[in-house]
Amino acid sequence: MNDPEMIVIEGEKVTADNVVQSVIYPANSEKLQLLVHLLNEMEDNSHVMVFSNTRSGADLVDRTLRANGFSSGVMF
Repeated sequence: MNDPEMIVIEGEKVTADNVVQSVIYPANSEKLQLLVHLLNEMEDNSHVMVFSNTRSGADLVDRTLRANGFSSGVMF
């Protein structure tokens, strides 16, 4: 390396400016109740994506949200 050059690459912007992300670590027994509470606190025109580790977990989230009056769907 006789004549090294420094190259600076701008970090990748993963989140759009109008997207709000947050992470919460509740106990397993509190998760669905907390999700319903947080969704009730949001604006009516908000869109949310909820991730689940398993298909059965996704189905449980879907059933819970529908039972609490939310429009919900599952993608596999």
